[in-house]
Amino acid sequence: MKSLIISACITLLHPTVSRAETVYGSFRFDERAPNSLFLTGEIQSGDSFELRKALREHDIKIVVMGSAGGNLYEGLQMGAILRDKEVSTFVPKSLNCESSCANMFFGGAKRKADGKLGVHQFYSRDGERGARSEEQEIKDLRAIEEESLRLEVKNTALGDILKLQKKYSY
Repeated sequence: MKSLIISACITLLHPTVSRAETVYGSFRFDERAPNSLFLTGEIQSGDSFELRKALREHDIKIVVMGSAGGNLYEGLQMGAILRDKEVSTFVPKSLNCESSCANMFFGGAKRKADGKLGVHQFYSRDGERGARSEEQEIKDLRAIEEESLRLEVKNTALGDILKLQKKYSY
């Protein structure tokens, strides 16, 4: 895993004009780091499809992550895909992996975070926790709990997340 991380970091730090890059939704593949996939944007609906496509087309061993998060269910689904495909996850020191990005990170077969992982309690797009129905919060909580157990995330970590307000904890 260490050599994959070094290769991915070199790619990030030394961009060239002639870079051969392919975009898969919020992901980027650079042939100079042929076993790496880079998560660089907001996690959006359809990204799990794009991730599967990238994994079919390339021999991806590690996903390098830097994202403020986005779609909860896409993050959970992509974490499961990474675990099923035995792909590792890495957050470089200079980047943050927040919200649904952290959910995805936990799916890595091997996980390393030199940067910050940010988690928070549920809240709606308008920022008001009360704007979400209790039914929707329960549905989201069950989905997170089920995936966290499957991905072997410690129960204490999930408990700590639930105690948070909408602010992030790193």
